[in-house]
Amino acid sequence: MTNRFSPANIHEALTGLGDNVVSVLLPRPHMQTGGEKLRIATKNAAQAIAGCPGDHTQLIDRLTALEMSDMESAGSAFFSAGGDFHEVRLNNPPVAMVASDQEAMWLPVLVDASSRNSAWAVIVDRDQPKIYRATARGLEDFSDTMSVPDYDEIEARREPQLDVLFHSASSGRRTQGHGSFAKFHSLGTTQEQEEEKTEEVFHRRIADALKDGLPRTARKVFFVGDERGAGHVRALLGDVTFDTDYLTSAGDGSDAERLAEALRNELETERRQLGSDTLKDMPPSGLVADGDVETAGQNGRIETVWISDEAAGLREFADDEYFDFDDPDAAQQVLTLQRRIAPAVLTGANVHVIPGALLPGGKRVLATARYEKQVGQS
Repeated sequence: MTNRFSPANIHEALTGLGDNVVSVLLPRPHMQTGGEKLRIATKNAAQAIAGCPGDHTQLIDRLTALEMSDMESAGSAFFSAGGDFHEVRLNNPPVAMVASDQEAMWLPVLVDASSRNSAWAVIVDRDQPKIYRATARGLEDFSDTMSVPDYDEIEARREPQLDVLFHSASSGRRTQGHGSFAKFHSLGTTQEQEEEKTEEVFHRRIADALKDGLPRTARKVFFVGDERGAGHVRALLGDVTFDTDYLTSAGDGSDAERLAEALRNELETERRQLGSDTLKDMPPSGLVADGDVETAGQNGRIETVWISDEAAGLREFADDEYFDFDDPDAAQQVLTLQRRIAPAVLTGANVHVIPGALLPGGKRVLATARYEKQVGQS
């Protein structure tokens, strides 16, 4: 498993696009009314950037041709600079935003890659395999979007091969009561071995669905269901950037409420392990004043930036009313915040994403210090 994208990696990649970038944040519509909601959104986004300085033809063409089948995750971030465009699929839906003629809006991507407010889960089940995105609200089914395989279909496609591979040994002059079922002689294999090969194809296609379908910023995938099959899928994943874990508390995954509850508990446990439940009791000496965040970051004094999804322009779940690209305030707030915390990111600060309700004092961003500020220190 390769190293995950660090905050510094993401910052470096996107700021490397320069200072004249067009950024577009586009959520996947929750209500898929024939794709009409998406067509309206992409048309509005294309119109919003049509007059921006520079050549953004590729981005406009991509937006205007976008179909629901192309939206393989909860949303996407698009960046256009120097005639080229780049697309990053997101795990969490963003607020629809457009920013132009400045640095790339990298904070939503960074926070999306760090967030523990959602998770991916794969149900390894021959009868009904599933891939879900889970949040505090519940489960969102991405099985069709990510082309989860159908075991029966795989088996049916292999039947013509089996017809050639095996031949009947039953005699046409069999005695009544004997030889009433066809007996198969193997040409170098057995039916059991062929079933194992079918399972291998099934497991490999689940692995491929995860590798191809999940955003590159996916942090973790929970496996549920057939533990043996899950082990095979995990072995077939090879070199991926996301972590994997087997979730025993969800049972076989057939009970959606039990699965959702198990995933909520796992996410809450992860946040507690990061220390989120201690923030409300943090003494003032352990916090960095809001006005000192940028300077403290430059001095390497910030240990962790605690941030809510909302502060970075993300949402925990899709909300179709946020498709207005005409209001620049949301994008400017994100850009202002990312400039404040950029020095902390560059000096190795952790970035932990937690629900805004867990941040004390109604804050959306909080910085904790590596060491106390000394008297007279700027």
